[in-house]
Amino acid sequence: MPSQHDPAVTLAVAIVSYRDKDNLAACLDSVIKTAGVPSIKIIVFDNNSKDGTVEMVRSTFPQVTLIESPANVGLTKGLNACIRSARADYILALDSDTIVTNGAIASLTAFMQAHPDMGAVGGRLYYLNGTLQETARTFPTISNAIFGRHTFLGRLFPNHPSRIRYLMAKFQNSEEWFEADYVSAACLLTTKAAWQAIGGFDENFFVYWCDADFCFRIRRAGYKIACVPEARVFHCEQFHPGRKKSHRMIVDFHRGAYRFYTKSYFAWRSHPMRLIAWLGLTARMRWLLMLNACKSGHSLRAEQNSVNVM
Repeated sequence: MPSQHDPAVTLAVAIVSYRDKDNLAACLDSVIKTAGVPSIKIIVFDNNSKDGTVEMVRSTFPQVTLIESPANVGLTKGLNACIRSARADYILALDSDTIVTNGAIASLTAFMQAHPDMGAVGGRLYYLNGTLQETARTFPTISNAIFGRHTFLGRLFPNHPSRIRYLMAKFQNSEEWFEADYVSAACLLTTKAAWQAIGGFDENFFVYWCDADFCFRIRRAGYKIACVPEARVFHCEQFHPGRKKSHRMIVDFHRGAYRFYTKSYFAWRSHPMRLIAWLGLTARMRWLLMLNACKSGHSLRAEQNSVNVM
C-alpha cells in the first residue's frame, strides 16, 4: 500500500471531545509540551459540546485542527473522521480527559516504528492518584462480567484466576513492553495502514468496547498488540468505582459489551449464547442503574490540579 505520509507530519493525535472543556485544555497543553516528536498534528473532533470548547480551542490552541460536529455522534465516528483527515503514517487516539507525561508520545511512536508487526500499542494508564488502571488486557470471557475490573465480586476477590488473567496481573509491575490482546482507546497508537486494513473503528459502537473490537480485528488481520509501560498517561476515567455516572454511560457500556461479545464470538443470530448474554448484561445494567441513582456527584477538579506531568 503506498504511504499517505506527509513528510511534514510524522504523527497525528486524534482527540474526540464532548462537554469536557477543562480536561481537553489540560490534555492539549500536555501533548504540546511533552510530545517530543519532530512534527506532530493535533486534531480535535468536538461533538457539539456547547460549553465553550470550540471557542477555547480556537483562542488558546490555534495550532490545533478543529472539526465541529453538528450533533453528538460518539467516539468512533469522531475518531474515524479525525483519522480520515490525517495525512500521517502514525495515529494516536487520545481521550480528552488524559494528561500525557514527558516523552510518552515519543516512546510509543519510536516503539511502533521499531516493530512494524504491531498494529496497535498503548501506554500505561493511571488514575490521577497514581493507581494503575490495568487497561492492557486479554479478550474478555463471560466470567469477566462477574469478576471484572469494576464488579463487586471482582473487587471482593482481586486474586480470582479469571480476573488475574483478564487484567494481565503478572505484568502490572513490568517495566518492559509486553503483548496484550487489546489496549484502551484512551491512549492507542496505530498506523494509518492498519486502520485502513480493517475499515477503521466500528461506528456501531458509540463509545465503550470500541477498542476491544478494534484490537480484535487488528489481531485477526495478522498484527500484534502491545503495551509500553514507559509511556505513562494519567486518565480521569469517568467509569470509576464509587463515582456517579450518567444513565447514558451505563447503558452504552452494556450495549457495547453485548455487541463486542456477540460480534466477536457468536455472530450466528440464533446462537443461544446471544440470549444468555443479553439477559445477563440487561440484569447487570438495571442493577447498576439502580445503584447509580443512589450515588452523589463527585468533582475531579481537586484531583486534576494535583497532577504534574513534567
